[in-house]
Amino acid sequence: MESEIIFVGLGDFGCRILSKIEQQNHNIASFCYLSNNVNDFPKFTTGEKLEIVLNIGGKLSPAHIRGIVLSQLEALSSKFKTSKLVIIISSADGDLGSALLPYLSNICSNNNVKCLSILSMPFSFEKQKHFNAGLTLRHSKQYSDGIILINKDEIFNAFPQIPIVQAYDFVDDKIAFSISSLLGPNDYGDINLHNLFEITERNNFSVLSIGESKNASNNSDIAIKGALKMLSKTANPSSADRVLLFLNSGKQLSTSDVASSINSVRGLIGKKLSHFTHGYKTSDSIQTTAIVLSSGFQSTIFDDYDPLSTLLAGKEIDDDLECNLDIDIGIDTISEA
Repeated sequence: MESEIIFVGLGDFGCRILSKIEQQNHNIASFCYLSNNVNDFPKFTTGEKLEIVLNIGGKLSPAHIRGIVLSQLEALSSKFKTSKLVIIISSADGDLGSALLPYLSNICSNNNVKCLSILSMPFSFEKQKHFNAGLTLRHSKQYSDGIILINKDEIFNAFPQIPIVQAYDFVDDKIAFSISSLLGPNDYGDINLHNLFEITERNNFSVLSIGESKNASNNSDIAIKGALKMLSKTANPSSADRVLLFLNSGKQLSTSDVASSINSVRGLIGKKLSHFTHGYKTSDSIQTTAIVLSSGFQSTIFDDYDPLSTLLAGKEIDDDLECNLDIDIGIDTISEA
């Protein structure tokens, strides 16, 4: 049973987020941390740690990385083949994520194993990373059963008063908490892994958005408006057809608060909704966090990251993943200047 659902943290970002989820949600049985840097692995985990050994020296392309690590991933590939669902958490722009996320999701696709990819997109100012992230997104969509996109720009913008030395860990906490909450269990509602996968499974994108309020009154209204604003900055809300809404609040959360939050979401997204699920959890916290997972998007603000995909749309001669095998065939090569 433990191998039926596998969570994979890929690279620096994926390992950080998965480690936090492991600490928060004890209902997940199988974890795997995958990185070329042992410092990315958590010190305390019940999961498996797989260090990828790469050649030292120079910038490696995604195709070259795939060629180097093929033999190193045989055990993990075999584990995937006996699973029912693999959930991969990664940044779209990192070297390891760009190389291995499409490869791992392709293994799942070839063996009729469901794969959900959770991708963090680069900041808008990281222009040099956009094209790589766009390629990762295109290939991941080709092989994954569902993709959840995380807009780090808007999460940072939603919490502008956080000191810079704490900001990145703070944002990681928000992302991990949001994903963990959507996995369940919760005090009320049908927010669980089954529903999470049900609304994200199809050939389109899902967007994770977060809002928060620490005010004594109108907590849920302020939080839900923040989450919906974040969604609007990433995709056209009216294009969504499925939604999961989760509220984490203090024990003062009322039925009218929940009803108001539901109406706010329905009011922005409109009549196209075919699936709407909500849930909540209460604690001694004085703040309210609203988490909205919206699905059904054919396009997002990240489409421009891969201009070739737009230009060639459906005219690609060969869209398979490239893989450069690191084999010495005795032919001299011209070194790069």
